[in-house]
Amino acid sequence: RMDGDDISLSNRLATQVTFLQKHPQIVAVGGQAEMIDGEGEIFAYKHFPTNSRTLRDMIMWMVPIQHPVMMAKAVVYKKCHYDEAFKTAEDVEMFMQLLKYGELGNVPQVIYQYRKADTSNGYHNLKQTFYLTLLGRYRGIVEHGYRPSIKGVMLSLVQLIVVSLLPAKWIIRLYESKRFL
Repeated sequence: RMDGDDISLSNRLATQVTFLQKHPQIVAVGGQAEMIDGEGEIFAYKHFPTNSRTLRDMIMWMVPIQHPVMMAKAVVYKKCHYDEAFKTAEDVEMFMQLLKYGELGNVPQVIYQYRKADTSNGYHNLKQTFYLTLLGRYRGIVEHGYRPSIKGVMLSLVQLIVVSLLPAKWIIRLYESKRFL
């Protein structure tokens, strides 16, 4: 499920398969990503934690795996589904389902180049995307048995306040200043 203008690096699949084989408790794995512009020039990096406990907690305030890079074990993936009611943020609800069966992981290597464009899915209607993300988190708790930490609940509430009060352009700038290194 990657965009046509993004790039999977040649080592991606082998790296992820090897990781899943070595870590039986991991049901889905992602990796690190380079942010590229329209010309393919790297302008930032998206660093994702590699610790499973951190990733489990992180889902309450940020997506723990770059969604197009996710590789899941087939036996688990077949038990989960994307909810078609989610026009965006469908990844959060999917990750919540996957967490019922095991842990999430990220390889430490850069395995993907994500092309950022103003037309990227999450930029169309930022507030709607956030509210759908919040719904995915809520469903994770109520329907999938996810147990958030106090930190996760507090950060999610802070996000709700910020997104509800600030204009979308400010939210994008704030997010990108914290997310892209």
